[in-house]
Amino acid sequence: MQYKEDEDLRYEDYMRIIKAKSGHWDKTHKDALKLLQPYFDKGYLETNRNGDIWLTEKGVFTLKAVGCDPLDPREFFDDYPHMLDDMRAPDAG
Repeated sequence: MQYKEDEDLRYEDYMRIIKAKSGHWDKTHKDALKLLQPYFDKGYLETNRNGDIWLTEKGVFTLKAVGCDPLDPREFFDDYPHMLDDMRAPDAG
C-alpha cells in the first residue's frame, strides 16, 4: 500500500486519530465514537473485542503521507502547517 494523503483531513482530524490510537478513548465512550466514526468508515481505525481502538495499516500510511510519525507525532503537531487547512476551506479563493 502506498502513502496517500487524505485531503479531507484537517488538524483536528489528525489529533483525534492520534488520540484514539493512543488509548484516549475506547468503545465505552459513545460521544467520542460518533466523532471518530468517519475514520472508522475510511478504514483508518478499528476496534478489537476488548473495545480498544487501534490504528490500521491504512491509517498508518495516511498519517505517514503527511509526515506524521504515528509512534511519535509531536514534531508533526508542533510544525503543523495550519495555513493548509485554510487553503482547503471551501470558501478559500
